[in-house]
Amino acid sequence: MFEFTKEKINNQLSIEDYQSFFEKISKKEIVEKPYDEEDFFLYTEANFKRSEKIKTKIELNKKLYNELNEGIAHWTWILITEPWCGDASFIQPVIEAICLAGDIDLKIALRDKNEDLMDAYLTNGGKSIPKLIVIDDQYNEVFNWGPRPAELQDQIENLLKTGGSYDDKLKLAHQWYHKHGNEAIQHELLNLIKKNK
Repeated sequence: MFEFTKEKINNQLSIEDYQSFFEKISKKEIVEKPYDEEDFFLYTEANFKRSEKIKTKIELNKKLYNELNEGIAHWTWILITEPWCGDASFIQPVIEAICLAGDIDLKIALRDKNEDLMDAYLTNGGKSIPKLIVIDDQYNEVFNWGPRPAELQDQIENLLKTGGSYDDKLKLAHQWYHKHGNEAIQHELLNLIKKNK
């Protein structure tokens, strides 16, 4: 288990700093590894446009909104992610909207610059992101979630077990997120908040 401290949390990016970093990469104003590779740049450029578009369409579930305003102000949400991650381009805007509505402190931990944190939150032995960790004011974990909604995760695991390709996985994920993503993410997080208050 990862040992959170005030210093470790404060060393992570604010959502504003992350958004600036994300945008600069998408405009080639930052060209560091792995964004010096064309594929990573193209993923990131598409992800930035997608996440910005999703932000304009998010409507928060009323039950979730009510839960956000009842007894969780002392929680900090830490999202392990990277701009190149396609799943994160669908999920991060929803988590950002939830934190904004609940006046929750959201920190962004870049996966590739926080190996010890990522290694504490592997999924089936892999460094799948995004991964959300919620901690209380004593730096204890309240819950964690990710790297994607449970239904989609199951579908992807089944697809890969039956020989599906990386392109098949991308197609399945994009179709699923467009149909269910926003609501499914909010529903799962609502249940976790209610269970762990």
